[in-house]
Amino acid sequence: EKDSKINTETIIDNTYDNGEYWDSIDTNNKELDTIPKKIINYIENEDELIKNIASDKNIYLKNKKYNLSKIIGASNPSVYWTKEENEPVFSNIQNLSLIGKENTEIVLENTNASVLHFKNCHNINLKNITFKHENDHSGRKAVLTIDRSTKVTIDSCMLTGKELEGISLRKVDGFSILNSTFQDYKGRIFSFRNSKNINLANSKFNNIDSYSFLLDFKSSFYINIEQCIFQNNTMTESVVNSIQCSEINFINCKFLNNQIGTSQSSQFHYNKRDMKHIFCSDCKKIKLDNCEFYDNNFDYGLENIFPGILKLNR
Repeated sequence: EKDSKINTETIIDNTYDNGEYWDSIDTNNKELDTIPKKIINYIENEDELIKNIASDKNIYLKNKKYNLSKIIGASNPSVYWTKEENEPVFSNIQNLSLIGKENTEIVLENTNASVLHFKNCHNINLKNITFKHENDHSGRKAVLTIDRSTKVTIDSCMLTGKELEGISLRKVDGFSILNSTFQDYKGRIFSFRNSKNINLANSKFNNIDSYSFLLDFKSSFYINIEQCIFQNNTMTESVVNSIQCSEINFINCKFLNNQIGTSQSSQFHYNKRDMKHIFCSDCKKIKLDNCEFYDNNFDYGLENIFPGILKLNR
């Protein structure tokens, strides 16, 4: 149920850069999603992948690694690279699917750039792909960045590596993570800014060592997280940070052996203040429905915040 007290359109529109892309695409136009797609079978190498990125395509990838660092600067009308970070940006694309197989990987060696950055895109589907940075250096960019886009789905994918965060979402309407795994990286699972209509389902978030929050929301609305497992994660702040958000719903989720107040990757945050074992920064906006908590160091505090609605297995 939408929060009637929050005018989400006003908050979001005031934060956009002149609404440049949102005014140009009618997201209610169903014809955008029914345009026949050209099928591209099976991409041989990185150069061929970049050359084929365009609207109205289903691109099938092989069981192999595609290292985009081998072809920095390779472009087409829908792909360019940023000058400072050498980051691949997929821009102004509609109706694109990238579909991998069991061991398909798309990687980038530079941890100061996102592996893929989608900007001004609509109806993007990523399926059966592992996205990661190839080296062990700590980075300052997300694995995936999605900016000013609508209807983006990540299905049956894995994100891993030593990054600032898994996914950075900015000004996105309609975003889903389904049947996916986020694991073994050092940073937040994601940060969502000025976005709405977000759905996370049937996914696992494991062994993440965050220097701050695990889940970070700001000015974002209509968020549902269902049947997800958060396990063996550490963070210095809270599990959920929410600022100017509508209700965030956790449904049938499990939180197993997560620890607040410690983080191996960011000792400079440790003891910066008296850590309280808190689950959320603004718990008035959090709704827990049939969620289970086991062996987290914040379980006992939750009993006071959400009395009578938790399954605390001890």
